[in-house]
Amino acid sequence: MRRRLLRAVALLGTTGCGVLGHDGKAQVTFGLQGDLPSAAYGTTIHVQAPGWRRTITKADFARPDAPNHTPAFDTPAAGPLRVDFVVEDSARRPVSSGAVELALRSDWIWGIEFWVASENPTRTCFGCAGYRAFPIAEAYRRTPADSLYVVWGGNSIENPVVF
Repeated sequence: MRRRLLRAVALLGTTGCGVLGHDGKAQVTFGLQGDLPSAAYGTTIHVQAPGWRRTITKADFARPDAPNHTPAFDTPAAGPLRVDFVVEDSARRPVSSGAVELALRSDWIWGIEFWVASENPTRTCFGCAGYRAFPIAEAYRRTPADSLYVVWGGNSIENPVVF
């Protein structure tokens, strides 16, 4: 039960609960969960939407107030949000890579979390909207079942639902 609560709090913390005054903007945040922070020496996330691009690197996750989470980035209020990621070890050997695409909308913040887990973390996640699992190079798996899960959830910026 405690694990479920921690996952819900982690996702809700990145989905903008309590963020006010954005006048119909859209935003996105990213988080690293599970064992990924220790392995993610070279995590690079390329995010793009119509007329907008950003590259997220390890430095963006170095927040003293929210370790392993980025600040909220303003995005266009509509269109597709494509997230391409590569995780490399300290020697720049590939650990995992992939892409997801979400629909941007006005007054909405997406929280996108990267989890290393041996089972689907959304099974116990309150507020998760979707996920995709990506393979991890065999040398970096704790168990044969380990995958890199990209999990997302969202919330209104102006009128967030408090779970």
